[in-house]
Amino acid sequence: MSRNFSRDFSMPLKLFLQKELAAQASRYLLGYPLSAREIAERLEFSSEYYFSNFFRRSTGTTPTAFRRANPGTREEKNCNNR
Repeated sequence: MSRNFSRDFSMPLKLFLQKELAAQASRYLLGYPLSAREIAERLEFSSEYYFSNFFRRSTGTTPTAFRRANPGTREEKNCNNR
């Protein structure tokens, strides 16, 4: 399956899954008032440390810095849900 995926999508399956996981983490960071620990639990990381390390390697920034670089996004979404 991995070889076929790589051939069809010009990307290794593992890299695709990592990108998808980082994208999901980004959505949690911007769309929900959850701590990094809570997001790590939801995404089934063994600890907040491993989640933060994964996120930094995948995006080039820490979860905290990512939220700071995107101010207002989480608050706007939460205000619209009230």
